[in-house]
Amino acid sequence: MDQERINKIKEARKKYLPDKIKCLFIAEAPPSASDRFFYFEDVGEQDSLYLEMMKVLFKEKPAESEGDNPYHFLFDMGPSVTELRNNKETYLKKFKDAGYYLIDNIDFPMPYQHSRTKDKISFLEGQKDKLYNKIKNLIDNKTPIVLISVPVYQANAGNLSYYGFNIIHNEPISFPGSGRQKKFREKMENIVETNLNII
Repeated sequence: MDQERINKIKEARKKYLPDKIKCLFIAEAPPSASDRFFYFEDVGEQDSLYLEMMKVLFKEKPAESEGDNPYHFLFDMGPSVTELRNNKETYLKKFKDAGYYLIDNIDFPMPYQHSRTKDKISFLEGQKDKLYNKIKNLIDNKTPIVLISVPVYQANAGNLSYYGFNIIHNEPISFPGSGRQKKFREKMENIVETNLNII
């Protein structure tokens, strides 16, 4: 990754750093495509992590009167993709204002030779010290942490728990791509509902 893109990613991430992080999400790595990143405000395709996170975290609950509506389930679907794409800056600000922050396990795209899950886990295990140092400068041990993707969870959950960090789920969450969006939402919804007082 060239230095210009590294700086662009750092600036985008810094813009949405909350004054106090109330929940830290840790994903795997920035995308290899230069025009896509969670905190880039103008992304016209893919962007599945942003889309699925916002659908869960900012899903509107139906009013009591709407609960009797036979179509009440429609209120549980969250913002539409069109709304999320057209208003990404607004939703990223809501994400920040809620105290949510997302970082990556590594600050560069996953090397192409590590495409299999077990290879990614092995590679990320070698980055544990860097991730630990990154986290300890952002949060305290009480801050809830959500590890996104199987490799990120498998490589780090045990180590971070050993150091006293607050991992609030006990099983991996698949990254929301390649048809795994629904499963991602289900697990994220369970985490949110289980931790309503802290997330």
